[in-house]
Amino acid sequence: MMNRPDTQTEELPPPSNPLAVARRLLPDWQSEDGKLVCRRWRASWMRWTGTCWREIDEAQIRKAMYERLEHVVFLAPTKDGETEERDWAPTKQKISNLLDALGSITLVPTDTDAPSWIDEQGAPSRTRD
Repeated sequence: MMNRPDTQTEELPPPSNPLAVARRLLPDWQSEDGKLVCRRWRASWMRWTGTCWREIDEAQIRKAMYERLEHVVFLAPTKDGETEERDWAPTKQKISNLLDALGSITLVPTDTDAPSWIDEQGAPSRTRD
């Protein structure tokens, strides 16, 4: 979950725009057929194991995000109107803002009871926008 090989420097939106970053990272949270495998439900993170949804500790999610963003860069405007590459440099606040944005994208409403957000084959339902 959320790990990519370190073959080249990845560019993402700046940390000041956590929703844009979350949308770019969302494919990391989806199966090959576009179904979300990590969701926010009733103030908890849930992960699809392939057979069932299991609660995952937020510390594990944070660890994965720190590792995922450790070598990421973003483009920042300079005084002369150009842009320069800067390290994304994850911090507690940046990760918290990003997790808040990811939670809003992957949120299953509180009044939704399992298994209603699981499809007929027992798999996670597709992304809904």
